Amino acid sequence: MKFSAVSVFACLGMLQSAAAEGINCDGSALCGDQKGFLDKVSDFITDNINGADPSYHFSNGERIACAGHICAFLQKTSNGASGQEVRDAILRLKNHGCKGCGSAPFIDNDVDKGELTVNYVMSTCGDGVCNGALNPKK
Repeated sequence: MKFSAVSVFACLGMLQSAAAEGINCDGSALCGDQKGFLDKVSDFITDNINGADPSYHFSNGERIACAGHICAFLQKTSNGASGQEVRDAILRLKNHGCKGCGSAPFIDNDVDKGELTVNYVMSTCGDGVCNGALNPKK
């Protein structure tokens, strides 16, 4: 059996992409009914009056902002992320074409090295920024 260099490289490319998934619009099966919610979460985070404070430090698992049951939070970061990094990541997700859920990596386009995730959750903070808002709700 003979393998061409092209087929070997194609197989290696598939293995690499499976090992280190980059920016994506994946999420819970419940995300399918939540089209447009990523835009709302993004708008909450990037709002220059009530959005996420660029200097606030978010930790893994901490709810950042929610719209309905769709919330943004960090996963697998070594030390969390700043509000500015979160703002940048949510815009990358939006520009990638995600509508309901998705994940944006912080390092080397590899979600295993830390990511902002927007996904369906059972427990929310209500609509808006949960923690670290420029002008917190009273």
